[in-house]
Amino acid sequence: MNKAIDFFVPQPPAEIFFVSGEIKSIEGNTIFLEIISPSERILPGVEPKKEIRTVTISKETKITKSNPFAPLAIDPKTKTPLLPPKPETIKLSDLKAGDRIFVSAKENIKTKTSFEASEIQLQLLP
Repeated sequence: MNKAIDFFVPQPPAEIFFVSGEIKSIEGNTIFLEIISPSERILPGVEPKKEIRTVTISKETKITKSNPFAPLAIDPKTKTPLLPPKPETIKLSDLKAGDRIFVSAKENIKTKTSFEASEIQLQLLP
């Protein structure tokens, strides 16, 4: 059985440079983000372990949002869809508790409980 689990549910990677989760709160330039633990496997029928990460926003942190559900522009000559719209730059004040975000860092954050974000992308859900 363990071989089957290893085949279908591989071990988590040794290094992680991004996480995704739900904003629990924002205080000043700090986001408290609830994520699924990147140190554990996600097994069918087992509730994944959740953790809170403290994400610091600096002046260099790029914050964007994109809408994957926005209609695509059509090339008038070829009548084919163009690439999705480019992400829109937003401010930290545009984020709120309950929002789901992707957060990237320049360092391995797999075991870090706090880190500085290099980029944040707001996930717009249907």
